[in-house]
Amino acid sequence: MIQTNDLLSLSYYELAPFTGSDKALRYRIEKKETDGSKQLLATAWKTPLAFDYTPDEDKQTKLADFSKEGLADLTDWLNSL
Repeated sequence: MIQTNDLLSLSYYELAPFTGSDKALRYRIEKKETDGSKQLLATAWKTPLAFDYTPDEDKQTKLADFSKEGLADLTDWLNSL
């Protein structure tokens, strides 16, 4: 089970994407900026392949606010998969 504190602090996402895994689930969280608004984009997929080698049709995505609440929302979403 993924915990919100496993997803690091918001300042990390200002610099780079974060990847993690939980059992057979892999995920990547990154900052997305559109029209000056920051959001978090989470992408999840099943093992065994890495992000770059997994076909897009095998990935699921979710956008959330760039906030602690957004990270909590993504934690819930990832745990529901």
